[in-house]
Parts: sequence; structure tokens; C-alpha cells
Amino acid sequence: AHGDMRPPNIMLHLTPGETVTPQTVSRLPVMFIDFDWAGAAGEATYPLFISNEVPWPAGVQPGGHVEQGHDCMLLDRTLEPHPYTYQWRLDQPSSIVKPLTALHIGD
Repeated sequence: AHGDMRPPNIMLHLTPGETVTPQTVSRLPVMFIDFDWAGAAGEATYPLFISNEVPWPAGVQPGGHVEQGHDCMLLDRTLEPHPYTYQWRLDQPSSIVKPLTALHIGD
């Protein structure tokens, strides 16, 4: 089990010049990062200090066991449709929030 399947730990592989729409985003290669809490389900444990700002699934508690079901619940929340996305550009230091009708990845 991973233990922390929140959006900051999920990366999509984007190609410069590519336009991503809600219809095509599901075809992008996905990579998971940050395996600090990962381990065998039911054996790995959450750190003793976890954010109380995160709406963790039921059963997640400091020092508690990491379960595959927790990952599934966090991933389900992450995959719910969102009306906005972040567009990061190398030539602009801040992010721009815009509706996801189409997202063009700059060259």
C-alpha cells in the first residue's frame, strides 16, 4: 500500500506542445511518487504526526496501519471531476488556475 495517494503524489507525463482535454487526460501515462509511507498493507504504519487538514479516509490515524482501502478511497477522491486545474509554465513563476476545457502544455 502507498499510504498517501493525494494529488501532489500523482504525476502525469505531459509532452511539450500537447493539448490535454477532459476526454484525453485518461490516456496520459501516470507515475506515483513519495513512497515514504509505503509498505505491505496492514504492516506499514502512518507517521505519528499526520496533517489534520487532510480529509483522510476513515481508519487513517497517526501510527495506524496503512491499508490498501485507504489508497483506493484517496484515489477515488482525487479522480472525481474538478472544474479547475493548475497549468504550470516554465516561463511564469506562479500557477494559473483556469477551467479545464483544454490545457495546452507550452513548448
